[in-house]
Amino acid sequence: FIKGHSEPVKIYGIATVPTRVLSAICSSTVPCKAVHAAQYREIIEKVIAPKKQRASVLVRGNTGTGKALLLVRTLYDHAINSIMHDAVEDSRPLDIVWTLADWFAHHRDSDLSNRAEAIRTALERSHNILSTRLALELVALTISKGQSTGIVVRQAQRLDNASLSFLRQLMVAESKGTGRWINMLTVVPQNGLHPWSAIATMLGADTTTVHLPAHIPHGECHELID
Repeated sequence: FIKGHSEPVKIYGIATVPTRVLSAICSSTVPCKAVHAAQYREIIEKVIAPKKQRASVLVRGNTGTGKALLLVRTLYDHAINSIMHDAVEDSRPLDIVWTLADWFAHHRDSDLSNRAEAIRTALERSHNILSTRLALELVALTISKGQSTGIVVRQAQRLDNASLSFLRQLMVAESKGTGRWINMLTVVPQNGLHPWSAIATMLGADTTTVHLPAHIPHGECHELID
C-alpha cells in the first residue's frame, strides 16, 4: 500500500533476478585496448592461447589499476563467457559457489539451471560437502557441453577458505569435452586475509601470476590521448 491510497498499488521492477546475479554479468562494452598491453599479451600467451581445459591466472596490483577490467577484456576478446564475483571479508562459507549457483540458475540450458538449483538447495541446508561436489559437477558439465567460461574474482585475498579450496579442486578435477574453465583472480597486496603468494600456491604450480604497475607507461598514455 502507498500512503494516500485505499487500494493496493502495483509496483513493477526491472527484473526478478537478484542484483547479485546481475552484477555477475560483465558489460558488453569494449574496454580500451591501450592500457596494460604487455600484461594483456602475457595472459593471452600463457593462459588463453594454450587452450588448456582448466587454467588459473592471478593479477596483483594496487587498487584502481584496472586488474578486473584487464581480465574481463581478455575474456571478451576471445568469446569466453564471464562471471563476476566480488569477495568480501567475513562472507559465508563457499560464497563463490553461491555466485555460481545464482548465475547458472538462470541459464538457458535446463541441464545447467537444474543443477544450479540443486546446488542452491544444498547450500541453503548448509550441506557444504554436497554443495562442493555438485558445483564441481556443474563445471564439468559446462566443459562437456563445449562451453568456455571464466570466473573473475575481485579482491581474492578476501575469499573464505572454503571458496579457495573449491577453486583449487576445480584445477585438479578432470573432465571430458572441448569446453574450458578459467579461474581469474585479482589481488591487492597486503590488503586482506590471504597473501597473494599463498593464493597462487593454493591454486597450483601452473597458475600464471601477472603484476600491474601503479602507473601505466608513457607510451600507453600517448596512445590513450591519440
